[in-house]
Amino acid sequence: MELLQLRYFLDSAKTGNFSKTAEKYMVPTSSVSASIRRLEQELGQKLFSRTANRVTLNENGSRLLASADKILTELEQVVNDISNPPDKRVIRILVLSYRHPISNMIIEYRTKHPGVSFDLCIDYSVTDYSGYDIIIGTSDLNIRDYSHFDLCSCRIYFQVAENHPLCGKVLTLAQLSEQSFVTMGGNMHNVIVNACEQAGFTPNIIAKINDTMCYSKFMKTGDMIGHRRDTRNHPSPGMAYLNVTDFKEYQKIRVYYKEDAVNGSIKNFLEFLKTKAE
Repeated sequence: MELLQLRYFLDSAKTGNFSKTAEKYMVPTSSVSASIRRLEQELGQKLFSRTANRVTLNENGSRLLASADKILTELEQVVNDISNPPDKRVIRILVLSYRHPISNMIIEYRTKHPGVSFDLCIDYSVTDYSGYDIIIGTSDLNIRDYSHFDLCSCRIYFQVAENHPLCGKVLTLAQLSEQSFVTMGGNMHNVIVNACEQAGFTPNIIAKINDTMCYSKFMKTGDMIGHRRDTRNHPSPGMAYLNVTDFKEYQKIRVYYKEDAVNGSIKNFLEFLKTKAE
């Protein structure tokens, strides 16, 4: 089994088309088809169901895809590490959004690269970005002299304690006008305020908080509406999302970085973040 065969297989599985794989690698379609056919012969099993214009993974192909995707991702990371060995610099990161997932990504990265250190700042009030190598924020940030790539797209939900009286009801924003709100600082606060004002009222914000534990305590009192940015529609434990039919806000989370600082540890970490992009 050759590495190139796995690459051809992986791309063809994702696109459902040998021709698109051939275009990516700038080879004839027949080369891709022949390479995958040799892979099937070596395994003694078909991996695709073929039609005139499309190929579809069968059960064997799906099993191989799950492993091949993980293996190639890890292999590419190792190759990148060898080509760009980590240096001893501390990676300075400012987190303006997506704090919990980013923290988890840093922890995962350090299990593979224990020698790399991070200077992590989570502060929504920071406006001077000059001291940071990487900034995690929403797509509406106006950051000069930084390149960027998208990490994910998140839906914003109104989140409440699971015993809140509005749980399970079909609502509109206007029906929240008499409710009490608690918000986090930064862009999310502005999104909530703007949405409510467009619905004809100013939200009754009891507390604006920049501490996640305190924020959760306020929501868990059972009578306050908070908010949460989520990619998979999974409320926090003990919490629930309100079904507000006219509130469907999304935000893109971006990774901003200084192009002239992309080497060594910073380059390795950025490549790792790209593997996490959704």
